[in-house]
Amino acid sequence: MKVLIAENNASVRQFIRYTLQEHFPKFEFEVATNGKNIQKRVEETRYDLIIYAREMPMLSGDEFLLWRQDHSRLSAVPVVIMSADRREECLKTAVKLGANAYLIKPLLMEHLVHNVREIIGTPQQDPRDRRKSARIKAEGKIRLKFEGKTCRGELINVSSGGILGMFNSRDGLPRILDHVQVDIELNNRPELHGLTADVIRIQAVDSFRGLEYIQLVVRFDDTLHPEKKKEFEHIISNFQSGALIK
Repeated sequence: MKVLIAENNASVRQFIRYTLQEHFPKFEFEVATNGKNIQKRVEETRYDLIIYAREMPMLSGDEFLLWRQDHSRLSAVPVVIMSADRREECLKTAVKLGANAYLIKPLLMEHLVHNVREIIGTPQQDPRDRRKSARIKAEGKIRLKFEGKTCRGELINVSSGGILGMFNSRDGLPRILDHVQVDIELNNRPELHGLTADVIRIQAVDSFRGLEYIQLVVRFDDTLHPEKKKEFEHIISNFQSGALIK
């Protein structure tokens, strides 16, 4: 399936892309940073889903929906409108113009994924995709290095695509979409250094330790050295299958 993400804010655009790639690994993504020529792109390329910022420069979300009404073929393409405007009349206008969903910024990952699933259904995953995204409980330590700083945390789970860890926010943490270098130490296993990744999720947790504890998800990027990736996958493949998180 092909998805168009029309959003002028780079951080929001990347957040949407990383989130949907994590949950829908077979999707193909294209992006638009403003409304210039977007009508021509939509006419010439067949998209299965359009995620559009209401405040898009050069062609707002309402203007895009209004233009789309005059094109019978495009009216069947689902459109999700995003906006920081919480006013009820804005939501009603978008729905009246044909939006399939109206998401309030700042976006929550769960809401985004839920709405996409509701609109397009849940495609059947290839078994290899399921293995890649399978999360495994892990005990150990994790260090993130970024901008000359280092923060240390505890591992919660791992997969071949990335790591979830718990950190204390008082130590200073990277921001969403920051590029980091990851060192991990799994209990009773060799330590790994220099895994390159991007922070794709930051969330507060209701923890007995206190509200200052934050969970971070990092996803290995495309520049991860093949030998590093192979070494990491070899280590986690040795975990017992019973440790998989269902």
